[in-house]
Amino acid sequence: PRVPRRARLLPAVSAKASTAGGSYPPTPPPPRAKTAAEKAAEKEKAAAAEAARRAVLPAMSRPLRVLHWTDVHFHVVPKMWPLPGLKTMLGLANLHIRGRAAEFDARRTVPAIARRAAMGLGVRTLGTTPGDRRKADLVLCTGDVAALGSQEELKEAAVFLREMEVKMGVPVKLVPGNHDRYVADSPVDENFGSFLGRAARGSKKGESSAGDGSWPRIIFCDHARRIAVVAMDQSRPSKLSRGECSAVQLKNLEQILEDLKSFAVVLIGHYPLVHPTLRAAPPPLLNPSAWQPLIPKYKLLGRSLIDVDAFAEAISKNPPLAYLCGHHHSFYVRRGLATPSQSVSKPTWFLCGGNSACLNVPVKSRRRAGVFEFDVLPPTEAEPRGSIRSLRRVAWGEKEDDEFSEERLLVDVEGTLVDEFAARQDFKWRV
Repeated sequence: PRVPRRARLLPAVSAKASTAGGSYPPTPPPPRAKTAAEKAAEKEKAAAAEAARRAVLPAMSRPLRVLHWTDVHFHVVPKMWPLPGLKTMLGLANLHIRGRAAEFDARRTVPAIARRAAMGLGVRTLGTTPGDRRKADLVLCTGDVAALGSQEELKEAAVFLREMEVKMGVPVKLVPGNHDRYVADSPVDENFGSFLGRAARGSKKGESSAGDGSWPRIIFCDHARRIAVVAMDQSRPSKLSRGECSAVQLKNLEQILEDLKSFAVVLIGHYPLVHPTLRAAPPPLLNPSAWQPLIPKYKLLGRSLIDVDAFAEAISKNPPLAYLCGHHHSFYVRRGLATPSQSVSKPTWFLCGGNSACLNVPVKSRRRAGVFEFDVLPPTEAEPRGSIRSLRRVAWGEKEDDEFSEERLLVDVEGTLVDEFAARQDFKWRV
C-alpha cells in the first residue's frame, strides 16, 4: 500500500534532529542582552510616549497644580511726618534696629517665583517623566505680603502681583495676613481687591472683615474636576500678632464645607491650625484601637488665633483635604486630625509655607525662602475627598543665580510622606 508523504518524511526529520543533538523544531537562541545605550533609548521613547499621552488628556482628568508662597514682607520706609502711630514705630524698630528688614528680599524672590512657576517646576504627577513640566494652574499666597501694611508697601506689592499674573497667565489669589492689616487704616481691600476673590455671599461696604459676612470666599471652583479653594480672613489689627476667625465666619465656613462635601476642598488662611513640632499622644496600652492621630494645636502667646479651638471644631464635620497657611516662618507638613470629633478616615494635610523671601539663612534651614508646589487630584470612588500628590518644597539655592533650585520631594505620587526631613515632624501615620 502507498505510504503517505508525511509518514515517509517523519523518520528522516527525526534522524536529522538526533544527529544534530537537538529537537524539532529547533530551540531559538537566547535573546541578546541589551546594551546601556539601547535601554536608555527605550526609556526615552517610553517617556516621550507618556508625555504625548498626557498632553491630549481632557482637562477634567488632569490634577490641579497649585503653587503656594507666603510671607515675603515687602517693606518701604514710611514718611515720618505726620508722625506714625505707636505700633508702626515699634514695627520700624523691629525691622531696622533688630535687623528683620535685612532678612527678607521680596523684590528679588517674588519675580523669581513668577519665572519658575511660568516654566513649570518639574513636579512629577502619577509616575510621569521629568519632562512633565506643566506650569501651575493656580497660585495661592497666604498673607503677609507687606511688612507694616502701609499704602506704599501694599501698592508696590500689588504691582508685583499683577506682573506675576500677567507673566504666568494663571490667577493669583491671596488672603491678608496680620502684617497686611498691621493697623486699622491699612488699605488692604483698596490695593488687593482683585486678588482677594469674589465673596461667596455678597460683601458689604466698608472694611472687609470676617465679621460682616463676606468671608469665607470661594476663590476657585472647578465643577468639572470637583476641586474648590476656600479662603478665610483671619487678620486683625491688634497690639500683638494675634488673629481671629470670628463666629460669623466660622458659621459660614461650616455651611460652605457642607455644600462642597463632594469636592476636593483646599482651605487657606494666614494662621497655622496645628503645631509644627509637638507630636500626638501615643496609643493607649489598654485600648490601642481607640487611638486617634490628634495633632496639638498652634497656640503661641500673642502670635496665634484667639479662637483656634472653635476653628478646629468648625472643620471637623466636613474636613477639607488640605489647609494651607503661613505666619510661622519655618515650613512644615503634617497630616492627621485637629479634633477628636473628626473622622479617622478623613485626615487633613496641614501645609505651612514658612516664608518665600528669607535669604540670610542656610539652604537646608526650614526658614530658607521657598515655595510649595503640589497636585490636587479630583475625588474618585476610592478617594472621595480627592488627594494630594507630588508635594515638593523648592528653596532658594546657594549661588547668586540659582534662584529657586533646591527641590525636595516631601510627598510622593502615592500620597505618602517620604522625606525624613519632614517625616520626623510627623507621627508616621496614614489611612
